[in-house]
Amino acid sequence: MSTHRRAPKKVSLADIARKAGVSTNTVSRVVRGDPEVSEKTRARIAKLVEELGYVPNYAARALAAKRTNVLQVVLAAPMFHGHGTVLLSILNATAQAGYHVSLSYAYGPDGQLRSDFAPFDVDGVIILGGQDPTIDVAIESGKRFPTVLVLTSEQGLDGISTVAVDNVRGARLATEHLLAQGLTDVVHIAGRTRRCVVVGTSRRARPTGLPR
Repeated sequence: MSTHRRAPKKVSLADIARKAGVSTNTVSRVVRGDPEVSEKTRARIAKLVEELGYVPNYAARALAAKRTNVLQVVLAAPMFHGHGTVLLSILNATAQAGYHVSLSYAYGPDGQLRSDFAPFDVDGVIILGGQDPTIDVAIESGKRFPTVLVLTSEQGLDGISTVAVDNVRGARLATEHLLAQGLTDVVHIAGRTRRCVVVGTSRRARPTGLPR
């Protein structure tokens, strides 16, 4: 597991205002979506917001607006496999450490990485990986928060801690267990991005499809 660097200073409305040469109030109005700002000024500030990686202070906004625009997703049913099991382990570990957890999806409906996938001023980000694009999510997150990328084969990502799973060994152990039960025909069905999806068995022929 690699170690993470100290989180950089968070960008404020005042920082953006200084860069744009406008008042903090003008930047605040743009961020809130106030229509009483010229399109030219709005575009310039929006570009700086994106470039500097500004994340709104949702707690302050909630106090002013008396609403958060946040839905808390509570998992009330058991999730026994794959990412569900890992997620439950994370929830248990964070609860024991005295943390609350909020959930979000990294990509928007258009498939593009969301800039607000961690909308709150959180103490850290844990990313459930497993697919190559999640490396981009981790790199983006690592610019603003202490970040851990779970279920990845990547190592040595600058400033990002990683947790890997040996899927090849897991598949071998599962197959050896099946063979020990007397099943002799083992078929490996692979999904996209090199992930194992299903192992099917019967009582004929010799084992196939797994590395030796």
